[in-house]
Amino acid sequence: MTAAPDPRAFEAAMAAGPPAPVAAAELLSVLWRRKGLVLLGGLLGLSLAAAALARLPDRWTAQAEVLLEARAPMVVDLAQVLPAAPYDAQAVQSEMRLILSQQLLARVARKLRLAEDPAFGGSAEGGRLARLTDRAKAFAASLAERHLGWTPPAPRPAPPDLAERRAVRELRRSLDVKQQDLSRVIAVRVTSGDPAMSALLANAVADQYIVDQLEAKFDATERAARWLEERLTDISGRLEAAEAAAEAQRARLAAA
Repeated sequence: MTAAPDPRAFEAAMAAGPPAPVAAAELLSVLWRRKGLVLLGGLLGLSLAAAALARLPDRWTAQAEVLLEARAPMVVDLAQVLPAAPYDAQAVQSEMRLILSQQLLARVARKLRLAEDPAFGGSAEGGRLARLTDRAKAFAASLAERHLGWTPPAPRPAPPDLAERRAVRELRRSLDVKQQDLSRVIAVRVTSGDPAMSALLANAVADQYIVDQLEAKFDATERAARWLEERLTDISGRLEAAEAAAEAQRARLAAA
């Protein structure tokens, strides 16, 4: 059974009103009396922050910029292989997707041999810890085989592209691709613990994107030239057939 509230207590509380606010002077007086404790707490917080920052590894960011072309090239002065549409926001986003694509980053990883670099999840031959682990496993297996007669199973070979996929994944994590304001400039930023490696990777990704674009244009030009050659061959054959038919017609008219 719940007791009913006392209305007199409620009326007394309402009459008393809210508690008086603490004056600023009183608060400052309390802080001044305990200034030593406040100063000690501040110094302790700064020391902890400085120690935490000192333990953080150095990170270096390098940036390479790519300018997108405004016009499509002419091919053999007859037709355009690629459309000459301007680069809008969607087109720039598409080019940024190409820079972050698996195919382009895999080419960069193969060119720089990142699969052998421990910083990018290198293979067993690339890292010291991995080598020590492999030696410990081999030593334990030899002891078990010598004293217990146990023959370890043959290790299954790792997929040949496993290290490359790991390197590409680490490269994508360190990569940041953004559009510079509203321009046609794409900034390629790479952050790592080595400034030289950051610059090398940023330039390599930008260079690979340019190479891919040049190869795509070369392939388009080659296909256009091959198509024109086939058309010229077909037209030449039709012209020869028409000339032969006209010559035969003239011969029949002369004999008639």
